[in-house]
Amino acid sequence: DSAISTLVAPFNSVKQAIETVPDILRRGILPTAVEFVQHEVISCAEKLLKKSWPTHDGSASLVFILDGRSEDDLLDQAEKLAELLESGGALDVLIAESPERQEEILTLRSMIYEALREGTVELFDICVPRSEIAGHVEFVKEVEERYKIQLPTYGHAGDGNVHTHYMRKAISNGLLDAEVTGWRQLHEKVREELFADAAARGGVISGEHGIGRVKREYLEKNLGAVNVEVMRLIKRALDSDNILNPGKVVQ
Repeated sequence: DSAISTLVAPFNSVKQAIETVPDILRRGILPTAVEFVQHEVISCAEKLLKKSWPTHDGSASLVFILDGRSEDDLLDQAEKLAELLESGGALDVLIAESPERQEEILTLRSMIYEALREGTVELFDICVPRSEIAGHVEFVKEVEERYKIQLPTYGHAGDGNVHTHYMRKAISNGLLDAEVTGWRQLHEKVREELFADAAARGGVISGEHGIGRVKREYLEKNLGAVNVEVMRLIKRALDSDNILNPGKVVQ
């Protein structure tokens, strides 16, 4: 029977955490999933669910889900992964000790959106090459500091999909707090800067959620006129009467 294990490794910074992932993948460890979370962000899910993240050391964690042909195979993978994480600067490597604890960890991660939803104006869905995740997350941090706003960020370190929340409410001790001054005036400017940074890194403006109406005007800037025209030609060939999702992204 196959076996599944979840590991959590805290780091002093999200940049340090993310930078360990490409090397781990190059060494032949192929996890089912690799996530990065900032502890300030996961604290919101902790408060919502009244459950605890495995560690509060450092400022960010990597979460690995491993699967194996057997418990022995899984243990071998986990030991190799732990060695690589520790050599990459992990403060600790924690393995979920039971299926229940594993489920709790994954639920906390999956409930970040729900914990932030009431204070979120837009959830960015940028995707960049794995080698560029750390740089993009650092850029998000620069934007936060420049405009004195909070942009909670987490995502998939294995495929480069980065989720950044544009907030209208501040976060304080894991709870949504007062409304952010000037959030309306900054919204479009922040969106443009994050999209531009993604494009400069060879990324795209949507990795999972699609373009929709909000991102439509940025599509050609991101992909180029030729690629968008190819999409239009395909659309016309398959939907000559324009009855499939009319008036949206590609017409």
